[in-house]
Amino acid sequence: MRSVWDSLKVVLTRLCDEQPEVLFGYPDPRVDEDRRPPFCVRLAPWAVRTAEELHARFGSDVRLSVGLLPYPQRETAELIVPTFEDTSHSDDLGVELDGPLSIRSGHTGRHGLRVTNRAGASVTVRTNGKLTAVVVDPGTDRAVGGFAGAQRQPLVRFPILGGATRVIPLLVGTASFDPALGYAISPGRVGPSRRRRAGGGASAADACAAVHRHRVATAPASPPSRGSRRSPGVWPRRSS
Repeated sequence: MRSVWDSLKVVLTRLCDEQPEVLFGYPDPRVDEDRRPPFCVRLAPWAVRTAEELHARFGSDVRLSVGLLPYPQRETAELIVPTFEDTSHSDDLGVELDGPLSIRSGHTGRHGLRVTNRAGASVTVRTNGKLTAVVVDPGTDRAVGGFAGAQRQPLVRFPILGGATRVIPLLVGTASFDPALGYAISPGRVGPSRRRRAGGGASAADACAAVHRHRVATAPASPPSRGSRRSPGVWPRRSS
């Protein structure tokens, strides 16, 4: 009798070959040792149809998530959702998107964030090679979505001299944190704003893009450096 794993690895191999962008996390179909259900499979935020097919075929033998939420019951019990506060009163840094931004619902956009250092001293923005955005509800400042994939964690610094402007890579995901919104944030217009993570201590200037009725703000993770002391700046989020 064919095992669940024997059937699942055939499906995973086909998806890897034909639709690799669907899979965010899955057991390696080339390895057969110690394979017992349930198996965890993470899918892209837009891959609801694939989730339906896998669930219909494998049921509880495969634990599915679509974007950042479980499938078929959407819930947020395991999510750590950041909160944000307004930093528009800070004049040390100016931020704006590096041109128009368009992202398909459930997909990820790669863009640039123009950071202007208005202070006299230099600022160093610490990142993992890019800033990662989260989607923020402008009415409540509640984070409702963001990037659902994994990222490498190298330390990449972006020094900005006083009075200078530098473009920093920006990663914008549209996976939903909120079950009421579905698995992906709806697309829409783009515009700038500035937020910082609540309780972060120092202020941070963050990019923001309007997505439908939401904004996308870069989430701070660690403060930028100015000399040897902490100072206002862009705090990049290093997503796992």
